[in-house]
Amino acid sequence: MNKTDEGFSSIEFLLALVFLSVFALAAGYMVKAAGLTASRSGKAADTRAQIEKVLDEAAADLKADRTPLSDSKFDAFWQWNGRTEGGCSVTLRSLSSSLNPNFLRNGIYEKTELRTLFLSGKNAQQFLQYREDNGLVFTAADCKDFFSEKTYDTYFSPYGWANINTTDEFAVRMFVTALTGSESDGEMFRQKVRTLLSDKQILQTEEEFKMFCGISYDKVYPYINTEPVMNVHFVEPVVLKSILSYPDYNLAGAVQKAKTLLALRESRELTEEDIMNVLGIDKTNRLYYFFGTITWFWQIEVRNGTAVCDEIVCRMPPQDMNSQAPAEWYVVEKKWK
Repeated sequence: MNKTDEGFSSIEFLLALVFLSVFALAAGYMVKAAGLTASRSGKAADTRAQIEKVLDEAAADLKADRTPLSDSKFDAFWQWNGRTEGGCSVTLRSLSSSLNPNFLRNGIYEKTELRTLFLSGKNAQQFLQYREDNGLVFTAADCKDFFSEKTYDTYFSPYGWANINTTDEFAVRMFVTALTGSESDGEMFRQKVRTLLSDKQILQTEEEFKMFCGISYDKVYPYINTEPVMNVHFVEPVVLKSILSYPDYNLAGAVQKAKTLLALRESRELTEEDIMNVLGIDKTNRLYYFFGTITWFWQIEVRNGTAVCDEIVCRMPPQDMNSQAPAEWYVVEKKWK
């Protein structure tokens, strides 16, 4: 893949055509399918030039992480959050540590504290029906009948890879249909996910997922994969506690274990092994696929006076079962305000 000087990749053809058409364009965003340095020569304004400089410096810390299998508040990159540099203020958000409004299964809303996120008179079943009638949702405006804008901005983000072990079967159908252009493929995946659930099966590796997908694998990967979806270092406490407490997962002492993880993440950077040890689980437990230590999508907001730039960058899941391979980063979206 074509690398920029900063070590970020420009968006490859498939990513631009498929991922962005499903997510960013559906959200009505102006998409920049280019690396960090592309088109910068045309920005003559000093304020924009300074913002670009800050983005470069923050990106350098992101790609130079000495612990690439764990993203936390102890990394050099996170030190940019709330920082002022060269007249610019920086805000970071771990987007994929939020709930994806399309992918969470209804039962988790209905049987946990997450049901209180809905507006009065609204519930998860109504939300599912809304998606069935109108398609996948991408913005606070899409969800305004179900969540307040503040609730959406705090707890939800449409940016994130879908994990085959945790994603709602009806969302899988719609997502696969969009990725493959085939309604029959979408329905086939929904039925196969339903079988996994009824048989209480977990797909633990990308190789297992590849066999599960068959000839559709190249069309749905990496958008659907087997990586843990949320970074435990940044997930909202009520989300962590609620999912761990979901009765169907039968996690003993769930609330206390959530408190332990929340305390530990304030004292040091956690590993996947730390999470499994605290929860008392292994990769055969569905909870493993909810909470990991990697942030797949970051939002970097840089302000300089009235100029604001929002940049969304994503990390590709590791390929060929090689988690030690260098991280591949892409610029998904860039908006100037």
